[in-house]
Amino acid sequence: ALLDSLGSTSATGVHVPETFSLGSWEMPLWLWFVCLGLGQWMLCTVYNGLTDTAKERMIVRYKLAYVKAILRQDIGWYDTNNPLQLSTRIGEGLKTIEEALSPKAVILFEWLAMAVTGWVLCFTYEWRVALVILACSPLVLLGGALMGYAQLNGQKSVVDGYAEAGAIATEVLGAVRTVASLGLETLSKSRYDAALHKAQRAGIKVSLLVGLGMAILFSSPNVMMGAGLMYGTSLLK
Repeated sequence: ALLDSLGSTSATGVHVPETFSLGSWEMPLWLWFVCLGLGQWMLCTVYNGLTDTAKERMIVRYKLAYVKAILRQDIGWYDTNNPLQLSTRIGEGLKTIEEALSPKAVILFEWLAMAVTGWVLCFTYEWRVALVILACSPLVLLGGALMGYAQLNGQKSVVDGYAEAGAIATEVLGAVRTVASLGLETLSKSRYDAALHKAQRAGIKVSLLVGLGMAILFSSPNVMMGAGLMYGTSLLK
């Protein structure tokens, strides 16, 4: 009803109503939009605060569980896993978990609701234009799939590189007198730089793939809108 009352095109121009009524509530149209904006702001503030609080509590639980899992391992486990890499691995891993538990996860449901509402309105008002726009929707799936592939497959290489560099730094600093007495500073620096370059190359590859996926993802609405407008204007002729 709100969309229908926003305005209608006639031979004399565009008529925009000054008020809008919802049941027994009747207010100026601009005041309805102000109330909708304030309501959205309040709800977003509440759910962002709740998700941040839940995220911080889950991160603390992850850290405790990680320490407990390390302490209950037998001696043979430390022969196949470098203890010097554990702190770096948990640090990089928690960054990924923290990003996954951030309000971005809640935004997913917000965007899904917007998508469902948009498609319902499209098919209600003009199903032919909606089908044309729907034909362009695989671009969104392509961009999202490319970003997911880069995050899943490239993040492990980045974490491995930083873990190796952190282990080398911890090892050298722990035996700095031995390294200095044997003149191994240059060799240690080369090993550390090689591990960092490994992580850098993996990070650049991930960034390029994520950037390409984001470019496709954020350009797809313009493509869908352009296709819908072109076909919609052809129906008016």
